[in-house]
Amino acid sequence: IEVVTLDRQNPASEPILTSLPSQDWMPSLGVVYRLSGSQNLRVSASQTVNRPEFRELAPFQFTSITGGFEIAGNPDLVGATIQSLDARWEWFPSSSDVIAASAFYKSFEDPIEMVLIPAVTRTLTYLNAEEARNQGLELEFRRTFSPFTLILNYAYIDSQITLPEDTIQTNPQRPLVGQPDTVGNAVLEWYNPGTSSTVRLLYNYVGEQVHFAGSYGL
Repeated sequence: IEVVTLDRQNPASEPILTSLPSQDWMPSLGVVYRLSGSQNLRVSASQTVNRPEFRELAPFQFTSITGGFEIAGNPDLVGATIQSLDARWEWFPSSSDVIAASAFYKSFEDPIEMVLIPAVTRTLTYLNAEEARNQGLELEFRRTFSPFTLILNYAYIDSQITLPEDTIQTNPQRPLVGQPDTVGNAVLEWYNPGTSSTVRLLYNYVGEQVHFAGSYGL
């Protein structure tokens, strides 16, 4: 990744080049064990990467559309590495129905996090934290009551991030910014075979989450 940042107020100045070379090994393995004719146990492990966006790497300030905060990029960011472990039990009472329960664990190395820095105005920036983890449970239910279909999904997520010791954040350990502790979805569908049309009613719920992390006790 290469980002060239220009100072439009000073065209004679040299452009700022941010370069992030990266070669990452991303293995994955999934195993399915058939418990019965209608039940499976799935176990998977994988490694993925989360690379910074262009504006996260560019050393300039811009104003957030929501909140009005000044946000500054950080050219010293590196990509985050994520190891994931998942286990899922699933039961198919019929070809269109499913009941499932999952457990997951994700470990982040150098996660990219938005933090507040001291300035004349409230300014946010991005940095690589030391480590983070997400762990939780997910429940899924799908049942067809012709011509209706009900879909329910619920997830509980326990997250924690550890910031470097030299940061001035109020909480050196806390949930990740933007990571809710619970997520729920409910869908009710009605299918009309006469017109081959579907009417869908959706409800989404998101639990508490950190909007942005404060400093100096905020």
